[in-house]
Amino acid sequence: IKAELCLHEAITMAHNYGMKILLTPYVESREYRDKKWRLSEEVWSEIVLKWAKFAEENDVEMFAPGVEMNLILEENVVGEWFKIILPKIREVYSGKVITAE
Repeated sequence: IKAELCLHEAITMAHNYGMKILLTPYVESREYRDKKWRLSEEVWSEIVLKWAKFAEENDVEMFAPGVEMNLILEENVVGEWFKIILPKIREVYSGKVITAE
């Protein structure tokens, strides 16, 4: 909760200065290069939807469901995961949805 409160305050301050916000959950992909472990689609989807809802509640202008997802999830499922997660994001977030690859 503390992280969300701090982020809310930062977003509010940025908006007060006329700035627009891009919010994306992020996992340092450098940790995944050796392919020792991956996130599951279910776990990451839950995280993404939590932050998409937060983005909606805080009038964030743009939201991306992750960065370098082909390094974090299994490469052969990333495309399908995007097809599944994008409509779910739309259920909780009305701003612009982008990719950050």
